[in-house]
Amino acid sequence: MYCNIDTDRLTALHEAGHAIVLLEHGVPVKRMWIGDGTGATVPEPDYTMPADAAVLLALAGGIAESVLGGVRGQPSKEDEVNLAEAVKARGIMFDRAKAERETAGWVASRSRRIEVLALELKRRRQLERHDFAALFRRLGYPFTMYAQLYHDRAPSNSASRSGPTYAATRPAKRPVRFVGPRIRLASGEWAEWSEASQCHLGPPRKPLAGLRLVA
Repeated sequence: MYCNIDTDRLTALHEAGHAIVLLEHGVPVKRMWIGDGTGATVPEPDYTMPADAAVLLALAGGIAESVLGGVRGQPSKEDEVNLAEAVKARGIMFDRAKAERETAGWVASRSRRIEVLALELKRRRQLERHDFAALFRRLGYPFTMYAQLYHDRAPSNSASRSGPTYAATRPAKRPVRFVGPRIRLASGEWAEWSEASQCHLGPPRKPLAGLRLVA
């Protein structure tokens, strides 16, 4: 009996499991890629995670394959190294079976997010940090979480608060300019020819033939 195993999907599930752990523990993902049965999830540098979260991160990839892919997934060699370091950092007795059960529950509770991210990764083969802006809504996260993770913010001018505060940046409004034919009104102001009931502040939508002045 033969069965077809979609290795790309399994690899994408593995990497998506790692990525969701990173995102939900405040670590932005810099890049994800898959190819030829291998893949990688690269976090932004200079971020740290608690030891318990690091254990979850190391186990989530292989368990995502098991829970969502229907096969017996295994942590990669790099995952095993990261798991050993996380266990050492905890400094307490480690029950791997218990940790795997807890991770399986965590993965199952976030199955939709992992599936959505894995599907997109399988389709595109590679995701960069700017790709997550569009993905956050599909993953069910608020966009403010993306702004916080990826520093899409500008310092506030308020100095009275205890610590730095940030506000989402928006492009500055361009100055309004008349770009069509203009006429000077009795008030001395310049207005634009228009067919509408009010003067346009932008280019007219139709040819200028037959236009009338609206005061």
